[in-house]
Amino acid sequence: MKPDHQNNTINKNEKQFENLVKPIALIVSFGAAVAILVYVYKFKGNGLGGTTEFGELGDYIGGILNPILGFATVALLIFSIRLQMKELGASTKALEASQKAHEDQVDVSKKELTAMVQSNIDQQNALKDESRRNQLTENARLSLK
Repeated sequence: MKPDHQNNTINKNEKQFENLVKPIALIVSFGAAVAILVYVYKFKGNGLGGTTEFGELGDYIGGILNPILGFATVALLIFSIRLQMKELGASTKALEASQKAHEDQVDVSKKELTAMVQSNIDQQNALKDESRRNQLTENARLSLK
């Protein structure tokens, strides 16, 4: 994968996460506000009361918000797992492409090495042939003298 494509994928995933977190935060906030408003409306004539009533308020709000927060946590966890699976898939594809490129480079290097070895062998054979010709020429010249 190209780095620009990876950055675009990361930015896209961050935006998706932000788009999911905002509604969940609004739902949790709305749930808390509704719970408090219902409680205040219920006890409006009596005032907010003392420590017992505040304890009841805490139990009431906790009873309402715990399921909402639990759902939000599970939703974010599922989204996070899905996001990680997508990223893992993209990383796997990138690694496979990189491995293929390295294998291709090894093949090219082997071919170049084979060509260089063959070239050296050809040069050595040419030098041997030239040396033999020079030796034969020298021997022929000496025998003619």
